[in-house]
Amino acid sequence: MIQMNAFLVYFLIVAGLVSPSYAQQVDTSLVDVDQKIGLWMKEWNVPGMAVGVVKDGQMLLFKGYGVRDAEKGLPVIPNTVFCIASNTKAFTSVSAALLVDAGKLEWDKPVVDVVPEFKVADSFVNREITIRDMLCHRSGLPEHFLLYDIFPTDRERLVKSLQYTQPTLGFRQVYHYNNVVYAVAGYIVGRIAGMTWEDFVQENIFNPLGMDHSSFGLDIQQAEEFAYPYEYKDGLVRVNTFRDEGSANPAGGINSSLDDMLKWLDLYQNFGKVGEKRIVSKENLDQTYTAQIINKYLPWSSTSPMGAYGLGWHSEVYRGHLSINHGGILFGRYASWIVWLPKDEVGIVILSNAGTMLPYYLSYIITEKLIGIDIAYWDSILAKEAEDERKASENEPVRSVAIPPSLAEKLRGMYFNPAYGNAEVRITDTMSAICFGEQVQLPLSYLNDSTLEALNQEVNFPFEISLTRDQEDQVISFKGAFCPWQDVEFRRISD
Repeated sequence: MIQMNAFLVYFLIVAGLVSPSYAQQVDTSLVDVDQKIGLWMKEWNVPGMAVGVVKDGQMLLFKGYGVRDAEKGLPVIPNTVFCIASNTKAFTSVSAALLVDAGKLEWDKPVVDVVPEFKVADSFVNREITIRDMLCHRSGLPEHFLLYDIFPTDRERLVKSLQYTQPTLGFRQVYHYNNVVYAVAGYIVGRIAGMTWEDFVQENIFNPLGMDHSSFGLDIQQAEEFAYPYEYKDGLVRVNTFRDEGSANPAGGINSSLDDMLKWLDLYQNFGKVGEKRIVSKENLDQTYTAQIINKYLPWSSTSPMGAYGLGWHSEVYRGHLSINHGGILFGRYASWIVWLPKDEVGIVILSNAGTMLPYYLSYIITEKLIGIDIAYWDSILAKEAEDERKASENEPVRSVAIPPSLAEKLRGMYFNPAYGNAEVRITDTMSAICFGEQVQLPLSYLNDSTLEALNQEVNFPFEISLTRDQEDQVISFKGAFCPWQDVEFRRISD
């Protein structure tokens, strides 16, 4: 794995700041922002970014910064392809809007009425849940994010898992972000359309909009100009792996470029039309960014006291200006931030090949610059936030206490949970882990004879595992927060 110190990354960023001249566009109103982006990228250890800003139909900024491939020093240009992560969700909501336009789906009709095999564990929720509920994160279901690692290519199995996961919050009462439910919503779109979600998006969104550089999942590597994902950890920037989570593509699996994403944003700014051709009705496009459920209430905030979630979009009033926005972060890999200010006719697209919060902050910096706020104070804020993120990347030493042989003999074997499937506890001289096939392994460490610690390395999430024994002292089940919001129990099925 390639790894570099922070100085080398900064050198490559500076070396790549000037992409081919035909691709560059910087309006005088954003020259100071343009000049600072490279310095902020240095602070945040971000190898590459692409930034686009449109106002009143005019391109103010259209530029690649840094490198898409640090080893070869290849620069980011506006055609460079990044994973946009959760900004995919708006594509899923527009897909649903297209089916509503076609009379094949209704926002507020129970899903089970159109997809009879759909099922969730709670019988009331099962009868009532609609595509609107799923797309605005008010299902009450917790997100079992390990599921799309366990079933990375089997969307139908991911859908099936919902019938075994109980709600932890009130149905339609509160906002609770859920990627698994979004993946299931994409499955429903495909099921109704008679094709995969990917084919539906390609045929009905990418092709009509001319999004020729956009793709799904691991297909990013087929692009002529793709950006490698990078991770900063313990003082080094490393190129990271590409994650295979195709089952969850409707929640976060689209790859796209700056020029393609500006075409996507233009669909909103033109209220559903491309040129004179209508792609989606204004009425149903409006539904996707109309507030559905409150997700933020900060009455003491002078900038943004309240926020809500629509269908794949956040909405807030920021410094008196309506802002429709959404982020996407694959920590240790990619980040994106998309903003639309309808009344100001402003669109902002920011793509990055490092999973940091810099695109989030940069979107507000650009917003403030365009509405006439002095942005000088952001330098100190970004420096502090970057330092906090660096400290967070410096992991504490991983607990590594071997499981005693006496416990190991009673613990080894195969266990089962209906949502998660089979989980094998493997204990050898070199490893102790809960394994889901060969694709997911959670290392185990000994705490005491009734409690272990498991580590989800992908998200650096340690959690305790409690053991249950029978009269012969054999471990017959274990339970823990495989989902941070809900304990999951696995029962022994064999030795």
